[in-house]
Amino acid sequence: MKINPEILKKYKPYIIFLAAILNFGFYFINNSHSFSLPYLAFAGYTTFALLFGILVYEAVIGESVIIKKIFSISILRFFGKISYGLYVYHWPVYLLFFLPLTKFFQTISILHPVFELCSATIATLIAITISHFSFKYFEKPILNLKKYYI
Repeated sequence: MKINPEILKKYKPYIIFLAAILNFGFYFINNSHSFSLPYLAFAGYTTFALLFGILVYEAVIGESVIIKKIFSISILRFFGKISYGLYVYHWPVYLLFFLPLTKFFQTISILHPVFELCSATIATLIAITISHFSFKYFEKPILNLKKYYI
């Protein structure tokens, strides 16, 4: 990219087509061997990493109309902002709240068929709320300090 910044723009369709051919070609070879070959190790990880790398490149450059529309959806922007907090807090919240909520919902006979779903939904909403407040009152002020230290 430093030598020729236009190279990816020029060859992107060919790279995607080559990755798809490699992926499908290995799938059909693996199919003829009764799926005994390690698909992901041979072709899957490489082609998926290549395609996701191109997707990240497109997202960063921002010239694609489709990606601009996808990243302008407000709910995706919200979850993008709180994603780190959600990553950090979801497991402790699940461990703290899922079992007590499940026991509580088991006592309510009308919710008995879906008590685990109710418990998981409430635990997820609690994790989202904690992540939102963590971003607003902890991460954002710290991110604002970087203008003084960078």
